[in-house]
Amino acid sequence: MRQANIPYRIIPGITAALGATAYAGIPLTHRDCAQSALFVTGHSKHDGHQPDWRTLALSNQTLVVYMGTLKAAETAEKLMAHGRSGDTPVAIVSNGTLPHQSVVTGCLKNLPELAENAPRPALIVIGEVVSLRDELKWFQEKPRAKLPSHAARTSRLKRCSNRLNKQKGRLIQHIDTLIRRKLSPEQVCAYLHKHHGITLHHSTVYRYLRQDKKQRRHFVATPQNMQQTLPQTLRQHMDQRQSARPRRHRKTDLLSSTGKTRIGDWEADTIVGKKIRKSALLTLVERTTRYTIICKLKNLKAEDTARAAIRVLKAYKARVHTITMDNGKEFYQHTKIAKALKAKTYFCRPYHSWEKGLNENTNGLIRQYFPKQTDFRNISDREIRRVQDELNHRPRKTLGYETPSVLFLNLFQPLVPWCCT
Repeated sequence: MRQANIPYRIIPGITAALGATAYAGIPLTHRDCAQSALFVTGHSKHDGHQPDWRTLALSNQTLVVYMGTLKAAETAEKLMAHGRSGDTPVAIVSNGTLPHQSVVTGCLKNLPELAENAPRPALIVIGEVVSLRDELKWFQEKPRAKLPSHAARTSRLKRCSNRLNKQKGRLIQHIDTLIRRKLSPEQVCAYLHKHHGITLHHSTVYRYLRQDKKQRRHFVATPQNMQQTLPQTLRQHMDQRQSARPRRHRKTDLLSSTGKTRIGDWEADTIVGKKIRKSALLTLVERTTRYTIICKLKNLKAEDTARAAIRVLKAYKARVHTITMDNGKEFYQHTKIAKALKAKTYFCRPYHSWEKGLNENTNGLIRQYFPKQTDFRNISDREIRRVQDELNHRPRKTLGYETPSVLFLNLFQPLVPWCCT
């Protein structure tokens, strides 16, 4: 290799003789059979130099011959001529330490016939230790598999290629479906891994979206685009005339009394549309499970808002303990809501919308479907319910990629067919 300028490294380790004989169940030394072992090569230079056959033929030692099958007849003849018995056990280990390793045994006088039929590469072991193989062998030798014909290999590769192409096409269809449902690439990968056992990195999905420019026009809901196009959540300023209103509990009171562990603490807000007083949505989000309820409002009057909140939450009355609201005038009748649902109501401090940050974030997700200046009077209740269901069946990273519907209703809805794997 050095003459041919082939780079190489020498790494100390187990030699071929040690590994092959260990897998064959042949110890190189044994107190009853051999006290030493000699290692020689079956090839030698044509310079007239001959091995010391007298030393190699000594009894009570093991002789290991590398690459000796071609000169097996000469080796057997020389050893017997210098005193080694023709009945000395011998073994030929072919393809040592490989799954298809094979071992043939016999005696020294039959070594030429054994070597002629032995697969190569092979190692020859000569000595009484070979007789211990039947007792010490442990490795289950497997016959070498017959190589398929060229036509069979071509046919198998073609079938594999067709199957992979079919699976790839099906996987792309499922990625398209999940992206159109406005899942982020990270959510797509987590969903496929959790429910279909498909391991995929989200960077792969991003590359796929970038490569296909024609499809990319349909995928405007990627996280980068969301951050650029979603409007800020609108809010109403708190009315300065507070003396006529019942006493309001502040958000800090709620934070000191409960955490994010129990189910039943809700956040409420509104999303206004094109006509501020005539087009709006009421949004309610449960803090622990992220379960979302969206309700269309005919107007922002406090009486209509209270009636809508009671109507949609009544079905979950047992899971309504507190409601944290915005300071808008539409929540003026919060006492009516609290009495009907037997729940406590709280309010954020003025201009502290982050005190109900989960609802603000959810309103941003809703804006993916209903951009700013949307006239909600033209949006049907069926369409609003569809958006609500999509949000509740969307896996969330903060929930370990579970869905709000699973945690709140114990209801799972597959987003893509089960046959995708």
